[in-house]
Amino acid sequence: MATYHRRCGSRWSTLASVVLTASLLVAFTLAGTGSAPVLFPAAPPSGGIVVDEARLIAPLDQVDLEGLAIALRRDRGYPITVVTIQSLSAYGATGYTIERYASEMLKAWPADPERQGYGLTLLVSAEDRLARIELGSAWRGTHDGRVREITDRLILPALRRGDLSKGILAGVRGLDAVGRGFRLPGEWFGWMLPDPLAPWLNRGGSSQRSSSASPFSSAFRSAAGARGWRGPPPGSSARSGKW
Repeated sequence: MATYHRRCGSRWSTLASVVLTASLLVAFTLAGTGSAPVLFPAAPPSGGIVVDEARLIAPLDQVDLEGLAIALRRDRGYPITVVTIQSLSAYGATGYTIERYASEMLKAWPADPERQGYGLTLLVSAEDRLARIELGSAWRGTHDGRVREITDRLILPALRRGDLSKGILAGVRGLDAVGRGFRLPGEWFGWMLPDPLAPWLNRGGSSQRSSSASPFSSAFRSAAGARGWRGPPPGSSARSGKW
């Protein structure tokens, strides 16, 4: 009997040691892989436009872009927001794409129906050399092609020259043109529509918005397709860019 008890006790002791070792390994693994929560810049105050945490925007350029944003919100009800950060890693977002970070930032901010619906948000990460335009859900992707033009033709060239402030201001000018249905700055034919007729696309302001693309923008896309243009390369985003 004594021999049986000794064997039983030995087995239980071995099992307990295995369980304890496994528990310690799990604990050390979790501790090793634990990461700090991802942080986001604070949302601008009510009616605010700029969150320049990376200090990229020159004072005079900020005055200009805020004037454009205030007028667009007053005339059309479309809020523009500009956010700059030093880098994704500085906010604990190592491994994040700029697209994911912009999306989660807007979700983390206090609910704002206008920004979530018809918002036009420009995010620039200085050290990552990344820019992202995030559109509210109500736009339903109808302006992705024009946003791509804003990114590629207005924002990135200035950023590549090292003029980050002017690039951000140019981006806001482009967003203002989209919100008003105007041609982009420097664009020859825009939506194949003369300037005096462009506001027709947004007539009625914020009270009569249409969820569908205009026949003019559809015609433009068809003409572009006939010329062999098929949009941005596979895997790229129509609203993001790296300089």
